[in-house]
Amino acid sequence: MKSIRKICFAIIGCGHIGKKYADILTNGSVPYAKLLGVCDSIKEKADNISNQFGGSSFSNMHQMMKEIGEKIDVVCILTESGYHAKNLFELVSYKKDFLVEKPLGMNQIECFRMIEEVEKKGNRLFVVKQNRYNPLVKSVKETLENKVLGEIFLASFRLRCCRSQEYYDEAAWRGTKKLDGGVLSNQAIHYIDLLQWYMGMPNSVYAEGFLFGSEIEMEDTAVAIFHFPSGAIGTLEATTAVRPKNLEGSIDLLGSKGSALIRGESLNYLEMRYLDGNKYVDVYDGNKQFIYKNGHVDYLNEVTQVILKNEKPKIDGYMAIKSIQILDALYKSIRTKQRIQLCI
Repeated sequence: MKSIRKICFAIIGCGHIGKKYADILTNGSVPYAKLLGVCDSIKEKADNISNQFGGSSFSNMHQMMKEIGEKIDVVCILTESGYHAKNLFELVSYKKDFLVEKPLGMNQIECFRMIEEVEKKGNRLFVVKQNRYNPLVKSVKETLENKVLGEIFLASFRLRCCRSQEYYDEAAWRGTKKLDGGVLSNQAIHYIDLLQWYMGMPNSVYAEGFLFGSEIEMEDTAVAIFHFPSGAIGTLEATTAVRPKNLEGSIDLLGSKGSALIRGESLNYLEMRYLDGNKYVDVYDGNKQFIYKNGHVDYLNEVTQVILKNEKPKIDGYMAIKSIQILDALYKSIRTKQRIQLCI
């Protein structure tokens, strides 16, 4: 029996998310993956992950590529959001596939350049959207595609989570305009992505941002309204100021034939009602076991299969940039206090 080669990963950025990736890539849940190297400008962080999960440890990206780059298939950029583009531009000449955590970049101009630079080298750009792999979220997507709920006229997205002052103080870059952004660009970007995935691109947005629970540079609370070409309305409410712990991550979709409600702390309960002929159908589903790491597992398995089969990414830069375009419009609306039109 012919053995299938393993896809070799390198991690740039050895913070919390870097440790999560190292765990997933080495615990057997992604069988065709191998962790080859880890790199962080703070060598101690790279050493800690290397000692726990394996892979060579580096404090310089170019030194890593010089020593083991020939064997690397995918470079995972898991640094602070504001460094994603900088790191990719520094490494793109090595002609590797790239996997970038959310958000792809800090603005759409930066993101388009990232896409262009990777394409010039003939490589792939994978962008992480792990919530799309939540079974309940996927189920609702199929329901929408099959028009089971009819025409959606109202879509509401809510993220009510707890990020204490201690959370922001743990890392000086958190909550800053240059390297992180606020609740919209960090936590709510997942919900902005799902809003676009479910409803398509809005043609206008209006948003307001507030600071209620923390002393940071950017907003910890935001509300927004979206208008879609179909005439549908969308709303977003996002905050990290909930105390003392996470409260809710939810999506409500109301249509002409029925409704779908995804609830729980992490979109892990589904309640759906719709009209099938002359009968009402009630659907209830719970997925207590789903946590965010499961989405990363499914996504990384997909990445390895795409590379092994020499296919294009299922979620590429062009798909990811849609949520960045919306994010740019939301922040522009907050700054100008105006409703912003999007070119779609």
